[in-house]
Amino acid sequence: MGIHRFPLSALGFPLSAFNRRIHNRATSAGCQNSSFFETQMRGRTLSDGTADLFEQAILQHRAGEFTLAEPTYRQVLDAQPEHPEALYLLGTLLLQAGRFAESIDLLERLTKSQPDSPDTWNNLGVAYKAAGQWEQAIHAFEAAVRAQPEYTQALVNLGVLMAERQMLADAEKCYRRVMELTPDDTETKQRLATILNSLGQTEQAEVMFRELLV
Repeated sequence: MGIHRFPLSALGFPLSAFNRRIHNRATSAGCQNSSFFETQMRGRTLSDGTADLFEQAILQHRAGEFTLAEPTYRQVLDAQPEHPEALYLLGTLLLQAGRFAESIDLLERLTKSQPDSPDTWNNLGVAYKAAGQWEQAIHAFEAAVRAQPEYTQALVNLGVLMAERQMLADAEKCYRRVMELTPDDTETKQRLATILNSLGQTEQAEVMFRELLV
């Protein structure tokens, strides 16, 4: 069965910016500009043939050709089962395709061998949330923030999920941290104002709503 491309907007949470990461990665297979993956790939160089396959999979993925990219990633993993970038990107592809259980299996596998990757934890949180596994999603987003405390995307994802679960005080903390890091983030500011209003902090909420209208 071919992969149906699942619309990202339907997930309700932003994925890590995998297109930016792919675009910026080094041309040598298995190596990318992310310092995390550069570290993890030392000593894991792919053979020339597998490196070419990996480059091909990335190009197919970026082009949205999921039915082509998936088997190509799997060929890379057949040659090197613990290749972290291939695991991450195939897990992300499966998430984008709406195949949440399969995505979770791969991303969980990667977090066990590479527990300090914030992008992996963030996308795992998105997959858990999409699968209706709220507690696991919260844990994954928290792990992403522990791995990278200034990771605003994971903080926003965590705040949104906390708000949905009526954990309003926790959501407020997440949004305030995002505003400290990105003061011009109007979307988060609106979310924070809404949370403050729900918590009865109406004066602060009104000030923020007025600032958003300027």
